Amino acid sequence: MAADTPDAGAKKFSSKASAPARGNDCKWNRSSCIHEGAYEAKERDYAEEEAKRLNRIALETFRRNAGR
Repeated sequence: MAADTPDAGAKKFSSKASAPARGNDCKWNRSSCIHEGAYEAKERDYAEEEAKRLNRIALETFRRNAGR
């Protein structure tokens, strides 16, 4: 009967951060955002392309700010 209670599953996942909080975790502790496990089909390619895009943006921002 305990499995039928509304919060039975919620307790199991209560320590998980919500999506917005997860973003802050990544900002302050990058190792908390490292993917561990196998990628799905094409997910690895997407992750690599997204990392390249974000790195380009960060480099452009750095270069703009370094010239000040």
